[in-house]
Amino acid sequence: MSLTNDEKAQYVAAIAAVWPVDMPNNNVNNISDEVAGIMDQVLQAIKECSQAFAGVNIVFAVFYGVFPPSSWASVLVNALQSGTSVTAWIEALRGNAAYNACVVTAAANWRSAIELALIGLRKQSPETP
Repeated sequence: MSLTNDEKAQYVAAIAAVWPVDMPNNNVNNISDEVAGIMDQVLQAIKECSQAFAGVNIVFAVFYGVFPPSSWASVLVNALQSGTSVTAWIEALRGNAAYNACVVTAAANWRSAIELALIGLRKQSPETP
């Protein structure tokens, strides 16, 4: 997958939304295919966790008009084309304690993997954190 700078910027925004604490290597130059793949898994983990709550699919569809998404890359491209960002979905989830638990859990499970990938040190299979 070859990402454009605009798509990479969407991944930077998604990383910042999931990990609002400073992540110094989160910039467009460090968004590799590996980083994108890990973030796709992070976003999928958040979505799967939140599916237990009735409103998440409605919220997702309202923000992105795509349900179910064929891939997270398609969601990011759709968000980019519509002038929004995946961060709007994450912020909406963070506004509810139950949904926020999904974001916090995914953030805790995947932080090391994303930090290592951002500096080019993670060359393992991204199926697990």
